[in-house]
Amino acid sequence: MTANQKIKEEIKERIDKLSPEELHEVLGFLKSMEGASPQAQKILSYAGIWKDMDMELFEGLTTNLHENRVAGNRPIDIE
Repeated sequence: MTANQKIKEEIKERIDKLSPEELHEVLGFLKSMEGASPQAQKILSYAGIWKDMDMELFEGLTTNLHENRVAGNRPIDIE
């Protein structure tokens, strides 16, 4: 089974467990994605890429964001 097939199977399993209201929300989301621009599609393709990231690494990146940007010569404007 390919990665795409696994994803589709998981989506189907999860959809079977949704309430009618949740199904309506999912349908609206899917319709909004169909009309998305190529740029939006490109951005959406990154959705979930951090889900398996080590939490210690993630916290280090987010907690120390300001310090990391300053060290990289990328100050943050907070005006």
